[in-house]
Amino acid sequence: MIAFEGIIGSGKTTMARLLAESVGGTAIEEDISGCPFLEDFYRDPVRFATQTEFAFLLLHYHQLFKEVITAKSISDFALAKDVVFARCNLEGLFLPSFEQLYDLLATRVSVPEICFHLRVEPELALSRVHARGRDVEASMTLPYLVRLSSFYDEHLRSLLPNVVVLNVDAEDSPEVILERLTPHLPEGITI
Repeated sequence: MIAFEGIIGSGKTTMARLLAESVGGTAIEEDISGCPFLEDFYRDPVRFATQTEFAFLLLHYHQLFKEVITAKSISDFALAKDVVFARCNLEGLFLPSFEQLYDLLATRVSVPEICFHLRVEPELALSRVHARGRDVEASMTLPYLVRLSSFYDEHLRSLLPNVVVLNVDAEDSPEVILERLTPHLPEGITI
């Protein structure tokens, strides 16, 4: 499995679809519609962080658990993203409980062979978020994306200790980014 990670609006779904199509693989796309708390979270992150983070952990786990994972499975998320978001959003006693549940669930799903960390300036990510026009994301703020970006930079690699994590500049067109990724694809996967 190959995964794409990065802040909201970094191009994960676009790149997962493009790479899956290019290699004859299957795209696994995060289903944000399954989280009933997301709109509330963006309006009041402190109040709704706990239920949002636990819901996403379980939703992502369920998606990866039920999938038949192959070398050509291309996902727009890795389960480790949930810890990045939890460390960014949760406080107090909830974070250790969250991490305990993550540790238990993570042993039951496939981890990617390689994870492409799509790095993009938060300002560009926010403009992409606004351009796609999802109502649920309408109240997302630049300070939140700046904070999330710093948590990705600080925690992603350590959460995937046995996975090759490559930072990729994702401010170009998807086709240019794909060209940049091609030399790093796992053996046996060609475009």
